[in-house]
Amino acid sequence: MSRIFTYPDPETDVLGATQRPPPWHDVTDEQVREAIAGTALGPIVEALESVAVPPLPLPATLPRAIVLAGCALSEPVKDYNPEKENDKRRGVELCRLQIGTAFGQALNAWHLLVAPSGSGKDIGGVPDLLASRMEWSIGTAGSAEGLADAYSEIGNGFLNVAEFSPWLDFHHWQNKAASWMTSAWNRGWFKSNMSKRTNSTRQSRYCFPNICANIQPEVLAQVATTRSMADGFLPRFLVTHMPRLKWRPAADPEYGLLTRAQDALERYRTRHGVVSVPDAYLQDLHDMFHELDAPFPAHWGRLVNEYGPRLAVMLAVPYEADMLGRTVENENPGTVTLTDTQWQGAEVILQWFFAHAEIALASIAEDESEAKYERMLARLYRHIHRHAPVTLTEISRNCGRGTKSYERLKIIEELVSRGLVKKGEDDNTFSTSKMPPPTDWMA
Repeated sequence: MSRIFTYPDPETDVLGATQRPPPWHDVTDEQVREAIAGTALGPIVEALESVAVPPLPLPATLPRAIVLAGCALSEPVKDYNPEKENDKRRGVELCRLQIGTAFGQALNAWHLLVAPSGSGKDIGGVPDLLASRMEWSIGTAGSAEGLADAYSEIGNGFLNVAEFSPWLDFHHWQNKAASWMTSAWNRGWFKSNMSKRTNSTRQSRYCFPNICANIQPEVLAQVATTRSMADGFLPRFLVTHMPRLKWRPAADPEYGLLTRAQDALERYRTRHGVVSVPDAYLQDLHDMFHELDAPFPAHWGRLVNEYGPRLAVMLAVPYEADMLGRTVENENPGTVTLTDTQWQGAEVILQWFFAHAEIALASIAEDESEAKYERMLARLYRHIHRHAPVTLTEISRNCGRGTKSYERLKIIEELVSRGLVKKGEDDNTFSTSKMPPPTDWMA
């Protein structure tokens, strides 16, 4: 398949250097909406965005629609019985629908929304409402033991994590649940010896979790490190970011949209069998990320290899009607056949997701000392931005607490070298440049 996007004309940054923005920076929300138009994702997005005025933006709605669709597409076969001991099938062998790669791939999905407090990310509670209607909801948090119990009952369960920071904090008890979920992502089954004292064992032959999670940008910068990426937990999430918005709750939401969304999820629920994919699917996209040395290779690799076919399948399920109001279906209802249209749409959406992840994950530091240094950079940058032009004395007096003079000089020099701060003509004052800072710095 040929690439969709070509390199734009060279641009010049504030330092005078010529640069070519990577193609994924050019993908717009409108192009993504075109990719999902006429598919079963559309009604789910409409229901999710309808709770606010103006409507919630795509970064807060499309990923959640994808996770809900993942719940429907990762249900087990009808004859699955957890109590049937002589049934040797487990994991992807029990998927009602699977992607035909590497002995089978399930279609569950995880999403992390990076957004400031009060941005409207939880308004309406539509994801929980739809998950409850479809009998997928397993709660909002839990220990590894509690999640094991929950997923023993609902193997494709929907977990809505309102505050994600404990999962990333290696000193928090709930971080153990993150490693458990990472293992469950692809394996699709578990057998855990949870307690030596009680000699208890929790096990299930079918477990493909689906997760929606939220975190504030400044909190992500504080608790996440490259270890969070290296251990494979964060790279499994579709990541989007959203600024604080001037929204108001919709006073008279259209309840019919919830019915349409539920009906769309039922369309996904009817799919079954094995979805065939071509060899080297999305190879051009994989090559593009590699050739441009895109950051977070563990993340974009998983986007292409795992989320690519998942998205293509979701785009292959229609939700539109003909002149008589009958739903347009494939020739063989219940089966999924992928065409170039779905692969091209998936390529658009994957680049859009990576552009979001590149910004949202930019604050992840190597370790706690580096994370602390980045927070100091952000603090001084905010002061300069709000009060420019400022002198070194003013910076020291107003935001120098916890730092020594040589540390503040080092921080300012770093801000200047990054092109975020510029010196005045007399070299005694500082102001911010036109180059935008990391999104979490201004939260």
